[in-house]
Amino acid sequence: MIPKTPFEIVEFDSYKEMVDYTTSKKYMSDVGHEGLCFGFYLEDQEPGFDVKMFYSDSIFIEEQQNMPYQIDAAADPFVRAPNEDHFERHTAQGFSYLQNWIANAILVEETGEEDAFIDMGLILYPTAKYTTDDFEGVITGMLPFFLLLIYVLPVGKLIERMVSEKESRARESMKIMGMSDTAYYLSWFTYYGL
Repeated sequence: MIPKTPFEIVEFDSYKEMVDYTTSKKYMSDVGHEGLCFGFYLEDQEPGFDVKMFYSDSIFIEEQQNMPYQIDAAADPFVRAPNEDHFERHTAQGFSYLQNWIANAILVEETGEEDAFIDMGLILYPTAKYTTDDFEGVITGMLPFFLLLIYVLPVGKLIERMVSEKESRARESMKIMGMSDTAYYLSWFTYYGL
């Protein structure tokens, strides 16, 4: 049932055997236990087939992944534009090729014709018209800087007054005159907190 391919194929008798092979300690470290780019498990069912595809990509840094992270939702409700990066990864990294190859293998098996094939075409899923707000993109990078600027003056004044108070020994003088720690810290909180 497996059609001709330009790459080497390793066949397993069962899904469990494939999982045991890839989880073995010898995997990719011993001759005869070479790594797998991708795999699939095909089970004949009524009606049709049950296909499970496996793509080896355990990198957690998104920019370095060959495939988009499959546990995430397929679409982000807060992003209106199509995700061209995910589309590129699906089409250029072998996943769509594997999917088409499996579909062609099933077609040949079902029709009995060696020349039967499905021609694959890929396009981005169309989306509704939308307007992109550039302000959101600009403020995303600038907001942390502005929030930092908000605290520069008050923190600078706070440090200046703390150093000045230490230098003049005002706190020690007020404690000698009977001021409690509660009153001292409450005065600082009232001045800078409100």
